[in-house]
Amino acid sequence: MPRHIPQRHSTILRLEQQLFHNAHNLLIDACILYRAESFPTALALGVLAYEELGKLHLVDHVGAEAKLSEPASRREQLETLFSRKLVYSHIVKQRWALSMTKDGFSDLYHDGRLDHLKQAAFYVGFRNGRIRAPDRLRATTAYNQIKRVVGLFERTKDLPFLDLFEESTPETRKIAEEYISSARDALRLLKPTRKQRRKT
Repeated sequence: MPRHIPQRHSTILRLEQQLFHNAHNLLIDACILYRAESFPTALALGVLAYEELGKLHLVDHVGAEAKLSEPASRREQLETLFSRKLVYSHIVKQRWALSMTKDGFSDLYHDGRLDHLKQAAFYVGFRNGRIRAPDRLRATTAYNQIKRVVGLFERTKDLPFLDLFEESTPETRKIAEEYISSARDALRLLKPTRKQRRKT
């Protein structure tokens, strides 16, 4: 198999674990920035964490199918997975994350709106006769994105620590719970606005 795709399923499992770990780091950084009232950058990092978890679910799904396939089909599936069409597409990763997230934002963001928000959090632009600056993004938007990422961590559970056909074990649950507990604690330290408190 070419070097741009994993040779073994164990490599895919290690990739999933690194995605989980990196998503956690991005989430923690997003919370730190939120507490420093850097809401646009907190939002952007929250979206990046969300994308990493979406990528994890995508890699797990396609990787499992590939492992069960004949070698020629496996190679084709993995080449498609590690292409611009899938793991290198931000909107695809966001859609995978959204498919695992049960909230009212899913339909709104499936059309690329979440990627647009991420870009707007980083860059000054000009649209419809107006200057668009990242500072116009509100704390509410950042808080809701961070909360959505924590929810996706909870739904992911110990998936990245399980090989195909393996059941959860006390060890895999413990590893995942440490990440999830840390994510929940980071969210608890954030101070939502009054409007957010009423929603929660």
